[in-house]
Order: sequence, then C-alpha cells, then structure tokens
Amino acid sequence: MSNESNRFGSLWRRWDLHLHAPGTKLANSFGEANEANLKSYVETLESSDVQVFGITDYFSFDCYFSVARAYQDAFPEGKKLFIPNIEFRLTETISKDARHVHTHVLIDPKAATEAKLATLLSDLLTHIT
Repeated sequence: MSNESNRFGSLWRRWDLHLHAPGTKLANSFGEANEANLKSYVETLESSDVQVFGITDYFSFDCYFSVARAYQDAFPEGKKLFIPNIEFRLTETISKDARHVHTHVLIDPKAATEAKLATLLSDLLTHIT
C-alpha cells in the first residue's frame, strides 16, 4: 500500500457528542453566549484532548453556530470538529418517577447550513404539552 496513513491500524480519538455551551436553553451552566464566555469556552475546547464535539442545545442549533463561529475566529487553523446536536425532551416517560426521554439528533456538519437547519426546524411537527 502506498498511502502513508495505511501503515497505521485504527486510530482512536476522543469524542464528546453531548456538550452544552454558553447560551444553552434549559441547561445553561456556562452563562450567556457573549463574546467573553464563548472565547473562554472555545479556548478550553482547543486545549482539550477531545477532537470531536457534539454541540448540544434543546430544540435549537443556536449554540452550535455560536460555538463554531467563535472557534473559527479564535483558531482559524484549528483541527477540532463540531457536530450539531439537537436535543428533544419527549412526552414519553421511562421510569416510575416519570422521567422523560431525551432524544438527540446529530447532523452532518457538512450539510449543516443555517438555512437548511432552519428549514428542518420549521418543517418539524411537534406536540407541545
């Protein structure tokens, strides 16, 4: 095999696919999505051993876009990958104490334009209780 990368077997990388960020709705432990909070947040991500992050928000992709922009501004040559992760709280319960199911949908970041994700959310049929 002539490809240099083929001389290695599997490469293991750390991924964290459920990561909330500044401005997260319903679970905001990082504060507002302001410039200072986002700068500190992306600096922490850049210094992490984790290579791929699922930036999670409830019923929204706002955090994904704010983190991706802040990271690109701070680290234009950065190698971290961000995946949009939308979290839904369903009405179904899974336990005797009536805890609700949370469902995550991860979107291919190459297809995750603001226009396409806005269309996805506007076309999504939901039932609000």
